[in-house]
Amino acid sequence: MPAAVLSDLRAAAGPDPETSVLAALAEHFGVPAPYLTGTAEQISAIDRQLRLLAATRDAGVRRLELRGDEVDVDSLTEQLALLSDTPAGS
Repeated sequence: MPAAVLSDLRAAAGPDPETSVLAALAEHFGVPAPYLTGTAEQISAIDRQLRLLAATRDAGVRRLELRGDEVDVDSLTEQLALLSDTPAGS
């Protein structure tokens, strides 16, 4: 992909990019294509998952198993953030 195309994307200049370009960018950055091409609801759900993933990494969590579909991802992310802010040995 030419640097000029990336520059235009960053500046929101030029025509809207093709879906295939956005899908390729999403793949490059390791996120699902709907993160860049989906609806606001899809993007929000993926963003919550990414924030949870970052919070688990920052808290040093090596394994996390979630069951059910009633998991409050935002609350869990906040709790994990508290863990990463806690000094070692506390």
